[in-house]
Amino acid sequence: MHTAALVLTCCLAAALGQGTATVGQTCRVDDAGTRGDCRTLSQCPELLRIAQLARSGRVGSEAVADLRRLVAKCPTGSPPLLICCQNEVTRRVTTPPPERIAGSPLLPGEDVCGKSPTGMRVIGGVDAEIAQFPWMASVQYVTGPDSERQHGCGATLITSRHVLTAAHCVTFLSDPAVQPVSVILGELDFGSEIDCSKEFPDECADPPIEVEISAIFFHPEFQNIARLALPRDIAVVQLAEEVTFTDFIRPICVLTDLSVLEGTTDIDPDGQVVVAGWGRSEIGGQNDFTAILQTATLPVRPLTSCERDFDFEELGLEGRICAGAGPNSSDTCRGDSGGPLMVPVRQGVRWYQTGISSFGTGECGKLAGYTRVLDYTDWILEQLRMP
Repeated sequence: MHTAALVLTCCLAAALGQGTATVGQTCRVDDAGTRGDCRTLSQCPELLRIAQLARSGRVGSEAVADLRRLVAKCPTGSPPLLICCQNEVTRRVTTPPPERIAGSPLLPGEDVCGKSPTGMRVIGGVDAEIAQFPWMASVQYVTGPDSERQHGCGATLITSRHVLTAAHCVTFLSDPAVQPVSVILGELDFGSEIDCSKEFPDECADPPIEVEISAIFFHPEFQNIARLALPRDIAVVQLAEEVTFTDFIRPICVLTDLSVLEGTTDIDPDGQVVVAGWGRSEIGGQNDFTAILQTATLPVRPLTSCERDFDFEELGLEGRICAGAGPNSSDTCRGDSGGPLMVPVRQGVRWYQTGISSFGTGECGKLAGYTRVLDYTDWILEQLRMP
């Protein structure tokens, strides 16, 4: 705390003579009027982390300027130093809605996406089957120059060169030494070189492939702030090369039109959805990830359930889907952060992604929050246009 505060000492003189603020006093963090309150750095973990990184030279001058600006919003005549700490989701300046992109050729059509050769053989179980979710991807990380790559987050293949994941998986990571570097596709069991069906041992998958990451596009209004429920937690990762679609590597259909859900919506309470992942939410967790891809069937819940259980009733959870806490889900495993919330249609012939795993308790069978994909269709398509 002491060393981090030194970074902002130069700001104190500029703040003097502007009146004084007290702890808890309301402030505004930006020109749009986003609310905050004046706190010490130790009371604002997200800004404390940035200050610590600034002290070690691991963030640029722009981040230091932002810290100085927030200090100036809570001028104090004497220590302790106070800073304007955000306490609501960033307000957006009202702009005309973008023109809706309809019938875009950027996403694969139904003749390609969302096909699962195994249908719905083991939904609601524990271990997934080979080729059951051929769009599942593992984001691989390094923790230093000479470290081995390891799984850290889930993702989904949505084109031959793009995967969809959570923004908190690929940007503003708590440890700057941890970096996403590649994506593994066609994987089921990290513990075996060739994956074969348990039910039909003669059926085996092609070897998985690893593709380097060439670019990361995260939502510009994403905020990696847990107490604000990670608003706009979505990112598109561009691969360094196109992949060839097979039975074991295939894109999921991105939900862009509710009519494909055959009379339901992606947020109908008690609608059935499916999650899949390797069981760990972030790099540096206490428990290792599950080597075999896990799957679970969960009910969609009203947003008010997540708002209440996560104490976000005043904040609200716009742009999210709440799911979990089903009567039959307590024995199944959780999905990774960045992994999909999926809906099978036409008896499992086609799969659509409706959500991205964003936040939760980390326990099986509990409520969790997912970024609602339908709210970001236009933004996703914009990223697919990037060179």
